[in-house]
Amino acid sequence: MSVFSQTLSGTVKDEAGAGVEGATVQLAVAGKSTTTDVSGNWQFELSSSVRFQRVQNSSFSAALQNGQLAITIHEPNLHVKVSLYQLDGTFIEYVTDKKLPSGNHTINPIKPSLSQKIVLIKADIGGTVTYFKLPVIAGVAGYTGSVSKGDSRTPRSIAKMSAVVDTIKVTKSGFQTTVKTIESYTSGPHDIILKKAGVSYRLPPPSYCNAWDYVPNCIPGDPNSACGGVCATINACSESQVSKPGAAVTFICPRFMLHSPEMIQAALDDGNEEYLYAVVGHDADGGYIDGDEVSTCGECYQMIYAWPSPDNERQVQLNPDNVSNPASAVPIPKPIIAQSFNTAATRNTFDIYMGGGGFGAHNGCGPGLGATSTSGQYLYEAYPEEGGHSGGVKPISHWSECKNQYQWVTDSSLSSEKCQDKVTATCNKITHADPKITEYARRSCIEANQAKSLHHANWSVYVRRVECPEAITRVTGLKLRDQGLPKVDGLITAEQAAKDASFWKKGSNGKMYETTTMEDCCRPSCAAADWVEKKGLPADPDYRVFYSCDRAGVPITRPEE
Repeated sequence: MSVFSQTLSGTVKDEAGAGVEGATVQLAVAGKSTTTDVSGNWQFELSSSVRFQRVQNSSFSAALQNGQLAITIHEPNLHVKVSLYQLDGTFIEYVTDKKLPSGNHTINPIKPSLSQKIVLIKADIGGTVTYFKLPVIAGVAGYTGSVSKGDSRTPRSIAKMSAVVDTIKVTKSGFQTTVKTIESYTSGPHDIILKKAGVSYRLPPPSYCNAWDYVPNCIPGDPNSACGGVCATINACSESQVSKPGAAVTFICPRFMLHSPEMIQAALDDGNEEYLYAVVGHDADGGYIDGDEVSTCGECYQMIYAWPSPDNERQVQLNPDNVSNPASAVPIPKPIIAQSFNTAATRNTFDIYMGGGGFGAHNGCGPGLGATSTSGQYLYEAYPEEGGHSGGVKPISHWSECKNQYQWVTDSSLSSEKCQDKVTATCNKITHADPKITEYARRSCIEANQAKSLHHANWSVYVRRVECPEAITRVTGLKLRDQGLPKVDGLITAEQAAKDASFWKKGSNGKMYETTTMEDCCRPSCAAADWVEKKGLPADPDYRVFYSCDRAGVPITRPEE
């Protein structure tokens, strides 16, 4: 096959047809990136060494044979690097990366752990890049030829999948991330339309006067001192006007909760659509994942779900009678990138904030649910009794409608109509004065209890500290300066995390870290700089704490000048 070279180009426009300057355009598989010019134009100069499906030259030859990558090397010590991608350009894993001697070599690129999909094999052999498309069925290399008569797969779908060679991915703050698959590097030019982001989450910095347990240089009642003499902020759960007269009563911000529109949009804007964004309560596990930190406020954690907790969620194990080899009876949930917003959790757990997640020691959510709010105020007008203690709205623990005849939880039992009707009816009891926040909480509660996304459970997870992606810090209000930590770089599976030395497999208790769930509606401890910069954490001078919210769910921000 002859060597080719060409330019791949196009234009990024908004919905009105105007060029979008400064958009990031990526070729996911080829690993190239560029930025649009003032008119929205972009272009890639592609190497003449890129080839497809079969390649042969004086140094080597390579081809797919019965699902194996057959390579014949004609010279000694040729560097061979083989990696796998999904057809949308998402990196899966490296297969090999080493020098091979002359001779015939066969590489099996498929592992039994791969789920059913068609993969793209990228082989870099001596600097020449070749792409191969290969179906995988239950970890076995499958169909590679043309569609034959009697094949149950439609020619249209096979042809479409076999034609994809790369994915153009376009990101720009304020717009929704857009992807477009391409059949050839000779195609185009490509016009890509960006839609405005559905949710705006960028706000002025958190209010300085609400950013402390006690404001520095403030004299109570002295209007000439800092913050006009109002020196403190009330946590609705545990404080009142009696002890802090004149202070604002504050709560958690609903925009932080799992599945909120702001969190979903932030993940898209950061290019982390494979993850969900969340906030978690977590105390420093000194000497382990948190090193020598005394506070975790503002730290971010990449959490890869492995299996339901063998200690706490035996009923969701594939074999509940033997949890020594743990495995999940329901689909593994989407991984999470979470920022720590609260202390007084535990060192070995990450307590995820979600609608109906369950109270801890306090309750600022709704009246008549056991624990009461010291301030006498509650975030919601109404809240389900099931949403309080014992894990909150948690069907896998409490409801027989969501279990089989043996009281175990399975994909089908959790997905059953009776189970999900009860989930929806219970979650829909959450009511806020603002219909928008009512919808936030109900959606979070319902989504976290689906079989396909069961985050409302205790899970064993592989975890590592990472630099916080930029957009999540603009939702929460707290941005730490770079600490030299790894950055989130694409989707990582549990199998990969288990082999990756940067992920922690055990905490100080000798067991895997685990997720738990919560919603107590209280002002986060990390909304006070006392738990950030006073604990030695290097915060941005403006975005230095988590936002506090008033009872209407509105973040309290610095007045715009």
